[in-house]
Order: sequence, then structure tokens, then C-alpha cells
Amino acid sequence: MTVKALEIRLNGKKLYTVGMENWRMFGATVSGHRHTKELLEQFQAMSDAPLPAFGPEGLESLDFTAYVGVPSEDPNTPGESSGQNYESHNLAIGDEITIKVVETDQPDKPLPLHAGGDGVFAINTSGENE
Repeated sequence: MTVKALEIRLNGKKLYTVGMENWRMFGATVSGHRHTKELLEQFQAMSDAPLPAFGPEGLESLDFTAYVGVPSEDPNTPGESSGQNYESHNLAIGDEITIKVVETDQPDKPLPLHAGGDGVFAINTSGENE
């Protein structure tokens, strides 16, 4: 069966084709995170876990991820979607992401589900707030 999907490329190299037969949503996100040196030092003081190395200004990261969401299989939560992510990628200045809308009969599989639940994330799309 042919499904709508997103063909994702990073700097011309194909990463994956995001889609699924029973999809409710799919997408891709570019995000940036910046933590100041002071904030990282506060985190370090509260934890024994080592922090990643950071420069004099702190730590910055640019990331790309894609996801697909399918309807919940629980009949008690008909408005919820279970989501699965694809592999995330760190980005650098000058990187180019290309997203092409396609139809395919062989979308790439997302990462495996978490052992503790039925999805990587859950989104309530019923419009009801709890």
C-alpha cells in the first residue's frame, strides 16, 4: 500500500523516509538549545553525573529529529496518538536539510518502542485537556 511520507536529506545524503500506513501525524523538527555556563554549573552541583564539556559561554546544540504518530490502540483513549521517533542528528552551521513530500510503499521504520510503554511519546489530539 502506498502512503504519504517525508523524504529527509541532510547535506544531500538521504537519512530516512518518514511515514507509516496508519499514520495520524508525521513531521520533522529542527531545534536549538543553549545552556549558559552558570546554569550548567548549577546542574553539576545538583548531580554526581558528569556533564558534557562546555566552553566559556556554555553549551549550544542544534538538532534535527523526525517522528510519526499513530492512533492509540487503547479503546479508552481514542483521541490519543502514540509516537515514534527516527534517529536524531546534531547539526552544524551550514548544514542543509531537505524535506520532500512523497508517496512510497516502503517508508523507513522508526526507532524501536520504549520497553515501558506503547510509544516514545503520547499526544492527546481529542481537544480535551486533562
